[in-house]
Amino acid sequence: SVKYEHVYLTAYVGVAQAKREIAHYLAWYNSERAHSSLNKQTPDEAYWSWMQLPKAA
Repeated sequence: SVKYEHVYLTAYVGVAQAKREIAHYLAWYNSERAHSSLNKQTPDEAYWSWMQLPKAA
């Protein structure tokens, strides 16, 4: 989770830095980090492949 992989491992100087770095981590997590539960896809890839499924008639 974000807490164990980033927040608990980082000493932030202030709230602004924490917000900025967590936002950066979440962007990476969703766009670049492959997830085993998503067949090695990123969450963004899984979402967009689901959105492009053909609609049933």
